[in-house]
Amino acid sequence: MQHRGVILVVLVGAAIAYESTPMAETAARPTSNAPLQSSPPSRELFSGLFSKAAGTSAHSSRSVAEIMHEKFEAEPVDPSWSANIEANAKDFFDKQPSSQTSDTVSIECRSTICEILAVAKSPAMSAQASEQLQKTIYTSPRQSWWTAYGLVDIVTAMTLSDDGLTLVATYFTKNPVKSLPPIQY
Repeated sequence: MQHRGVILVVLVGAAIAYESTPMAETAARPTSNAPLQSSPPSRELFSGLFSKAAGTSAHSSRSVAEIMHEKFEAEPVDPSWSANIEANAKDFFDKQPSSQTSDTVSIECRSTICEILAVAKSPAMSAQASEQLQKTIYTSPRQSWWTAYGLVDIVTAMTLSDDGLTLVATYFTKNPVKSLPPIQY
């Protein structure tokens, strides 16, 4: 699945940066309220977000989502840390208003990074899902489990799929995120 535009919301310390899809592209998106998936959404929806887009040169910088996903995939699992934080994060996300407009595809933690994947329930809910997920994500540091498990940073990448669904990949990290590539508009 190819993705047209990418919205990146990166929180490093207190800095926030956005890369958004041009309005002309979003205006032509489907607006049905009916969910597109007949089965639960899967991680496969995110493959385009984690791989270099077709047609980019070998010298192009990698996206934040690619870099964070690679770091996440390369990390070993700390069973006690990951199981505890996954349970707390899942409970938190399930109780938020964003759970009405989006589905949490997965919450998976390793030893210093957690990856949270979410998708809008329908194209018509994409804008609302994006807004509500951002509120959920950026209120996570106010939760007692956030500091209890040593989390210090958040990186989020968002995009619209070809069928108009907002896809969100979020990373909670125990270490500050340093030297991310510049956002390309």
